Amino acid sequence: IGGGVHAVATLRPVCGRAGAVHGLLLKVQKGVPGPCHCKQLCIDHIAEGCVSWKWRVPAQPNTAAACYLQSTVASWDGEDCETGDWISGDTGLRLLAAEPAMVVAGEPFDLKVHGWALPATTSQRQSTADRQRVRLVKAATRQGARGDLCVDAGNPPEVS
Repeated sequence: IGGGVHAVATLRPVCGRAGAVHGLLLKVQKGVPGPCHCKQLCIDHIAEGCVSWKWRVPAQPNTAAACYLQSTVASWDGEDCETGDWISGDTGLRLLAAEPAMVVAGEPFDLKVHGWALPATTSQRQSTADRQRVRLVKAATRQGARGDLCVDAGNPPEVS
């Protein structure tokens, strides 16, 4: 456009990793075209208990495969001769809600965050629940106005 210099980037989402997650089978869905679709199916079934998924690479190109939704993670087999045709993963971090929704200025409160795959380990070597941070910002001032809450809207004023 206008003789300027342009760059084109092609982004390919990566879902899961090679190898098979073994766990308690929750559901099998046939005809799933790829691992990202399989991950989304697991996310869609979180309420039914899905925590991990595995998708087998089809033997023939351009064919859909089955997606295995699981309610546990029992073990993980890395890529090798027996499991190299599997791609597996979990739902990833999912925030569902936070309480309280409203607080009184100057009054202390306890914040509860609800979700899936939140850090919960007590190990000193890993990211632990007590080392997590939450950023509190003022709510939008107009009904339906969300621009001041967007990530790319810059830093909001500090809440004190």
